[in-house]
Amino acid sequence: PAVTTREHRVEGIDDTIRIERDRHGIPRVSASSVADLFVGQGYATATDRLGQMEWDRRRGLGRTAELHGTAANVVTDSLHRRLRLADHARAGYERLDEETRAVLDSFVAGVNAAAAEMDTPRSLAAVGATPEPWEPWVPVLVFLVRHVNFATWQTKLWNTRVVSALGADAVGAFGREGRHGDTP
Repeated sequence: PAVTTREHRVEGIDDTIRIERDRHGIPRVSASSVADLFVGQGYATATDRLGQMEWDRRRGLGRTAELHGTAANVVTDSLHRRLRLADHARAGYERLDEETRAVLDSFVAGVNAAAAEMDTPRSLAAVGATPEPWEPWVPVLVFLVRHVNFATWQTKLWNTRVVSALGADAVGAFGREGRHGDTP
């Protein structure tokens, strides 16, 4: 179909949330209040990406080896636990202003409502896992996971090792960014 529309009633919302999907499946959420809008956004996001969301939540908690017990998962889990990402996420959430916390609370309510209605995503069911309820600080945790894994800390760590082993002038010899045909 060109467009599909579903209306949802979720406990604790003011009115009906409407999620309309275009012919590509892209959701458009409408609601009568900001809080309800973010409940709808959480609902739509979880409907589309619950498996990925649960994976990121577990990454932040250092619990991916429970699902995939590879050595790489153990190393990454250990790193995320040593970095105390969950502690930092909880503290970050507590330091947010009331309005921002309310947005995250609403988003999480939508995620949990969708998860309660859905079957376990195949990606999780394949490893014997089910999604666990989100707490309001979990979106901050997912942000931190994404930032830690996609930031440039690895390059900074490498450069520090190069400097200590070979001196500051050697760092440029290993640079990859911005290089073209002269890369050794």
